[in-house]
Amino acid sequence: MKDSLGTANLNIISGGTDLKGSLTSTSDTRLAGKLEGSLQVEGTVVITENGVVTGSVRAENINISGSIEGEITATEKVLLTSTARVEGTIHADRLVIEEGAIFNGECQTGPKSEAIASKFVATSNGADERLAEQLA
Repeated sequence: MKDSLGTANLNIISGGTDLKGSLTSTSDTRLAGKLEGSLQVEGTVVITENGVVTGSVRAENINISGSIEGEITATEKVLLTSTARVEGTIHADRLVIEEGAIFNGECQTGPKSEAIASKFVATSNGADERLAEQLA
């Protein structure tokens, strides 16, 4: 389990950077800019206070200090710091919410959440994700 970002393989999307589309990485990622689309990381994602995501975020661990509107899926832990603003759905094994964080939406934690997260698979080109089977 990786809780801290390693600098050797760290992706940094700086403030002032606006991205549209899908971003997939095998390295930890720090987002201080804006992303409209999806972010899938094998490792840890850190959304800084100035970071904004409209779309989906999937990773092992997700630390949020900025804003996310969409779906969040973590195989391990989601941390909402005191400055986090989240509107959407969270699926995670564990969820930690600091005092002051704003969360409006639905949340599912524990083993049932892992079963849902496992139904998401990368497409053959790795550029996007889709449901492996219909959730009924």
